[in-house]
Amino acid sequence: MATLAGVVAALACTCVHAQEWRLGGKLTDGRHLFAAHPIGPDRILVLGGWGGSVQPGSGTPLASCEIIDLSRSSVFPAAAMNEARADFVATVTNDSNVVAIAGVTSVDGRLSDAVELYDRNSDTWRIVGRLIEARFAFMATAISATEIVVAGGKRNASTVLSTAEIFDLTTGTSRQIASLPGPIHSGAAAIASDGSILVFGGRSGGADSPRSPDVLRYESSSNEWKVVSALPNPGMFAPQVLTLWDGSLAVSGGGLNEDPQFHDDVLIAGGGIFNRIARLNEPRITHAMAQWDETSFLVLAGIDETGSRLNSSERLVNDGGWRREDGPALIERRHHARAVSLPRRDDDGAIVESCVALISGFQLVGNTTSIEVLRSSSASLPFIHDIEESCTNISFTVSDPDDLVTFLALIDPDNVEFTAEPDIFPASEVRVTINLIDPWIPSTFRLDIGNGAGETLSFSDLISNRIEPPPRILADKLGLCDGEVATLRLDGSYDSYLWSNGATTPSITTGIVGAYSVRVTAANGCVAQSSTVNITISERPLAPSLQALVPSSSRCEGDVIPLDAGEGFQQYRWYRDGVLLATTQTIDASSSGDYHVEVALGPGCFASSDTVTLAFNPDAIEVLELDGRRFDMNCGNATALHCVEIPMRNSGATRLDLFRGSSFWLFNNTEYSLPASQFAALKNIQPGDTFRLKVCYAPRHLRVASDELTINLNCRVQRILLQCNGMQRNDFQSEPEHNCQLALRARTVGFDNVILGSAIVQPNPASDRTELSFELPCNPDSLDLAPLCRVYDIFGRVVALGSLRFREDEIQAHGALRWVSYDMDVSHVPQGLYYALVTGNRGSFSVPLAVQR
Repeated sequence: MATLAGVVAALACTCVHAQEWRLGGKLTDGRHLFAAHPIGPDRILVLGGWGGSVQPGSGTPLASCEIIDLSRSSVFPAAAMNEARADFVATVTNDSNVVAIAGVTSVDGRLSDAVELYDRNSDTWRIVGRLIEARFAFMATAISATEIVVAGGKRNASTVLSTAEIFDLTTGTSRQIASLPGPIHSGAAAIASDGSILVFGGRSGGADSPRSPDVLRYESSSNEWKVVSALPNPGMFAPQVLTLWDGSLAVSGGGLNEDPQFHDDVLIAGGGIFNRIARLNEPRITHAMAQWDETSFLVLAGIDETGSRLNSSERLVNDGGWRREDGPALIERRHHARAVSLPRRDDDGAIVESCVALISGFQLVGNTTSIEVLRSSSASLPFIHDIEESCTNISFTVSDPDDLVTFLALIDPDNVEFTAEPDIFPASEVRVTINLIDPWIPSTFRLDIGNGAGETLSFSDLISNRIEPPPRILADKLGLCDGEVATLRLDGSYDSYLWSNGATTPSITTGIVGAYSVRVTAANGCVAQSSTVNITISERPLAPSLQALVPSSSRCEGDVIPLDAGEGFQQYRWYRDGVLLATTQTIDASSSGDYHVEVALGPGCFASSDTVTLAFNPDAIEVLELDGRRFDMNCGNATALHCVEIPMRNSGATRLDLFRGSSFWLFNNTEYSLPASQFAALKNIQPGDTFRLKVCYAPRHLRVASDELTINLNCRVQRILLQCNGMQRNDFQSEPEHNCQLALRARTVGFDNVILGSAIVQPNPASDRTELSFELPCNPDSLDLAPLCRVYDIFGRVVALGSLRFREDEIQAHGALRWVSYDMDVSHVPQGLYYALVTGNRGSFSVPLAVQR
């Protein structure tokens, strides 16, 4: 549609002295404690503030934003911020985008910690990060193209902050820096002419609270705030600070104490040294400042010591020495307004017209919406208002309350024409319409306007009939396999279509390689050219089979199963349960789910593999109600038998069978046992079922300083259920009775292999030692207690197949045994098959053993 870009209002003559304030339009939302910053040669972004106010510092925080176009004396809405905010700080980036920081975000006083950025080209806001600490009434200033220092302020009505941080726009993060020497709010932060960061003014609490005279400079090399000078008058609360075009700081007004008594000081700072240059005719606070030209600046509006809203302006001029002079009176009395300077310069940078806008603010009983404009030209630009735009024309009204419009002339009308109503001049008000002749050609026009003062003003603009953003082509797929077709359509509906292949339908179906685009026209005459999409065709690949890659048995939680789709493909897409995981040739699967891979030889032509289901089972046994319980197992009695029942639950998702010969072992056990009579009850335990595991303890002659029962239940997690610690080796009778704690401990041990259910090699990830456990060939099933199977004087050695003996160690145990545990160093043992040869009083036997690297 028609865009309001590149507007220039030029005058045939200018003069250097201000004339009078004139109304330059009205905001939709009156506001105070807001922000306003220039975003172009003639435009000002107005953002946030307190709206709907009945007294200063109250109302509803606003998220709304508006743009003032001074060249037309018009106002139009801009995108709203993501968060409403009042009593905040905004700064401008190098590319004239605006950054809004923290502030009050709700009527109940909730604060924002968000930092958001306005992109003037796309008219959008986005939150780029958050401060470490939310705050309002704080001091902030941009210290580089990407960094903003934030210091002090208030957390609530009674809590004043001393903390400081630096926010980085590029990373969206904030880093804490040294705190100010004390809490401070409503002061000022600025960059001195030498580039140093200064903080000054403000107070530490409420009315009559202390105020420091110190000017603080942040030293980044040492991360500290240093006092560099003192203010001429220390009682400075809420002063106004203006960075002049030469880099120096101008400071005026502010609260001296709470009588009220306000400053009449006007200070100029070079580096960190502040000097008084003049005194205001009217001391004031909550006022505004703006630079007028190269040698002067203005002090505007505010409140005086009687509480009256001011409409006066004062000008500080440096013509060899600073002096004060009265400026023209404002139309309205106001405070908490914002002033913005928008001078117009020629190609050499010289000011050809000075211009200051004073925006909104608080009047006696509420916010004003008015904008007042002061220009240095001898004749003011007529109001250009009531702007209406379409894709093929712009209409607006030209009026001048002081002078008549004497003529209108369209210059360079190659693709535009205009009409004026009335078309007889002079006239006090003229309605102008500029039309495009060829709607597909965006065109710039210039309209010369003559006024009653005999001067000519030029008004120019660009009419672009383009739909923004342009339509986007949506395709079900762009990379096709041999024989496939793609359907192309747009993300919107239009009146007419013209595709690059000649089609005029809303969508097309094609199986031909090539580049495709479409021209569209909307019902309002707007036109657009879509971006281009490219259709490609590739050979359909032969998809890999994953079944051959996956072992048939389930794996344990923590295992990794490598999956490889094979070489030779251009693209890979791995999925688990329909969610994209990776785009690499291989993945390591470690979570349960359905896996498949898609592969392509060229862009978009994918073929899908079969789906494999992988199960990684967590430990499924839960011990109930036993944490912290202690049981007296009477470890000092070497002949007594003690039993305890342990309540347990199958907390897994699969059935459990707990019996000898399955996934159920006792390790390091010479004194504990499970009664054989309960084995039948430990089968077919369904998910959620509870059961009781009976464990008996019969102290015997020991060769270790402690004894424990360890049961391995499912997937590499050993649960040490019953332990008796502190027993002295071979000496129970002389020791007092020991308490054994029934508790739950776990350690993870990785299995390399299991052969015939008899021998297990268990590498411990924490060391190079391996625990070898095997069952002795006695049959205790007919007995109630397994320990009653007695074997004495056991010896063993590990032998490689083929009679190559690489290791021989003695395994000795005494007493009632079903199990033998043997710990050996296998860090040097190569991968292979071995056997353990065990000799006891009942004969010799061997157990197969595998070492797998």
